[in-house]
Amino acid sequence: MSQNTIVFILRLLSVKGTARKCFFGFLQKITPIISKMKIVEQKVVLKNGISVILRSPDERDAAALLLHTKITASESHFLVKTVKEAEKLTLEQERILVNAVNESRDSFIIAAFSPDGTVLASAELDAVERRAKTRHRAAFGIAVQRRVWNGGLGTLLTDMATKAARVLGYTQVELGVYADNARAIHVYQKCGFVQYGVLEKSFRLEDGSFCAEILMVKYL
Repeated sequence: MSQNTIVFILRLLSVKGTARKCFFGFLQKITPIISKMKIVEQKVVLKNGISVILRSPDERDAAALLLHTKITASESHFLVKTVKEAEKLTLEQERILVNAVNESRDSFIIAAFSPDGTVLASAELDAVERRAKTRHRAAFGIAVQRRVWNGGLGTLLTDMATKAARVLGYTQVELGVYADNARAIHVYQKCGFVQYGVLEKSFRLEDGSFCAEILMVKYL
């Protein structure tokens, strides 16, 4: 996609009212705007009125991403990473991770930023395995802060990630979700994922209890 096309689309995103709604509906149906494996910045108003900026983060966003990881880990048990594990992460580790993803040809991160640069949500897609027989399979994960739940952000990021996966050459996107995370399961089903299995006692929580994992896939 040419730079002129990207500029044109970004200008259209600044249009307000009915024209903006029509264009944004169209934008979600087409392939995501990707330049050098990065998601080009897009400004979006969620259905709850919150304004966010969607783009691929870089190493300058490492501190904001690290804080986001710690917040989401503390808000629910729905992430694999525990609060203690999140607290052990360093800024340098986060920088290395972001740079590695941005330099990769088959993985990427999409983050939702508030106007002040705070990360509110993030979604990541990576290869399940980098082997000839499995390189068509992508693994997907997402983390959304509680303050922006019910605004449509999870659906938007999931939809963008699966469309971008198709551009990268993947033919299916896979994920695992806690069986008691009904909100996330609903989002994934709405975005075209189907359940193909259940792994009982997949997660052992800090209180010693277990939770099953719902295994889902979307064929592209």
